[in-house]
Amino acid sequence: MLRLTKYIILMQLSLLLSGCAQLPEYAKPHVVELENRQAPQTQGFTFRELTVADFQAQSLPENLVPHAQNIAAHACCRIRTTQDAKYKITRGYFNQQIHYFGSIQYVAFEAVMIPDCSWLNPGVAGEKLDYVLQHEQIHFALMELAARKLTREAREEAKKFIAIQSTFKGAQEEIAAKIKEMIRSANEAILEEQTAFDEETSLYFDPESQQQWLERVEEQLFKTTPKT
Repeated sequence: MLRLTKYIILMQLSLLLSGCAQLPEYAKPHVVELENRQAPQTQGFTFRELTVADFQAQSLPENLVPHAQNIAAHACCRIRTTQDAKYKITRGYFNQQIHYFGSIQYVAFEAVMIPDCSWLNPGVAGEKLDYVLQHEQIHFALMELAARKLTREAREEAKKFIAIQSTFKGAQEEIAAKIKEMIRSANEAILEEQTAFDEETSLYFDPESQQQWLERVEEQLFKTTPKT
């Protein structure tokens, strides 16, 4: 089974940075690539309402520690394939030589949040806590929407995809590379919207603007909920 979680998106909420007209570099959402040993396939939970207990990191990553007083929350989210994704590799002849043919039989993606690297500033004032949680909830929702969009697009792309390699392992690796590229492209696409959201709601305490974002993503989630 190939179940990839190669890329992770890191997001910060930097509240009340007075005098800032745009997000400082450290506060922008960004994508990092993790080694497999750093990204257990079972780590994290799928989309749901967030709570304070979901932020289990004891501190920020080292590069963000100097900015801790300006960061209210740091959330780690990723897109991964679902457990029921299926791939098929068959053996046959191509140009009179034995080759292995790989195809994607079924693929779906989901957004997950990783508590172990998600941090909540213990100094967040009580009256701001709901705002902070709502902010990270919207980030999570945007990731879930990206996963659903990727699922739709990937299923169409999978119909045209076939891996042809001289070894079984080679076919496996080509399928894995294809899925990895799909996730990378989806992350790059959603990063623009994640950044736009932060630019509108992260520099200043703006409940009205953030509520509008929440209503927008909730409507999109409702429209794209998979039919059972």
